[in-house]
Amino acid sequence: MKSWMQRTCRIAAASLVAFVAQTALAAPVYYAYSYTGNGVASAGIMTVDGVLAGGHYAIMDMQGSRNGSSIDSMLPAGALGGNDNRLYPGGPYVDTAGFSFTTGGEQFNVGNAAVACGSASLYGESPTGTCGDLVGVSLEVALFNPVAGASYFSYSYIGNGVASAGIFTTSGSAGGPYTIDGILGQRNGQDITALLAAGALGGNDNLLYPNEPYVNYAGFSYAVGAEHFNVGNGNTACGTTAIYGESPTGTCGDLVSLSMMNVTALRLSVPEPQSGLLVGLALIAAVISRRRRT
Repeated sequence: MKSWMQRTCRIAAASLVAFVAQTALAAPVYYAYSYTGNGVASAGIMTVDGVLAGGHYAIMDMQGSRNGSSIDSMLPAGALGGNDNRLYPGGPYVDTAGFSFTTGGEQFNVGNAAVACGSASLYGESPTGTCGDLVGVSLEVALFNPVAGASYFSYSYIGNGVASAGIFTTSGSAGGPYTIDGILGQRNGQDITALLAAGALGGNDNLLYPNEPYVNYAGFSYAVGAEHFNVGNGNTACGTTAIYGESPTGTCGDLVSLSMMNVTALRLSVPEPQSGLLVGLALIAAVISRRRRT
């Protein structure tokens, strides 16, 4: 009997290990990225293969926004600037070849510009994958774990001397309006540090609409260190010709009209509870308990 129980325990443990390994490989692994530069703003989510080899992952898919347009797709390796679509989570986040994607009928490559082109900026974006039309950008990448029940949107906007991009965490019913509960991203190369509570700046209500106009006159507000900014419908609130505007005070007097803004829904899946894993654990627990009783 003892030998039978030992064999059962070993088989159950081996099955559980195999199941966990298979589940880990099947579950998507997400990384949030954002970068801004002179007239450039992009943010979104990268899906990687989950296999860390040589210090990097392979980027399998991208979702997000760049300068008022949704990202359409990733380009295959070697399609632009010799891109290899590798992500190095320990930094620098990309090598000289970098990753490439399409948006609004245009193509862009993001790579290590300091090494490839001797740029003062560590990273750079180019529509041709060459140094001649490189724009220096500040790239940030971080592991992203979606939560069941939350909806995620990427945003990007630019204006005169203003570039911001990031990811909203929202709650609410499909179709909106959604309530922005969190924000992650950059403004002019500096990390966004917090979402401001509703009513904190410019009467912000932190509501997000999935279709244009994406915000109402009250808009959303966030902090970059000690600085605060409100983004709202400038046309409605201040009578501007541009739909959107950004203000450090939430008033019309210092409003910067935004030449373009985009909000894109991000399709992220959250792994369901693994019933098989629970069964495996229960089986091992039962076997161990029986062994102890005998």
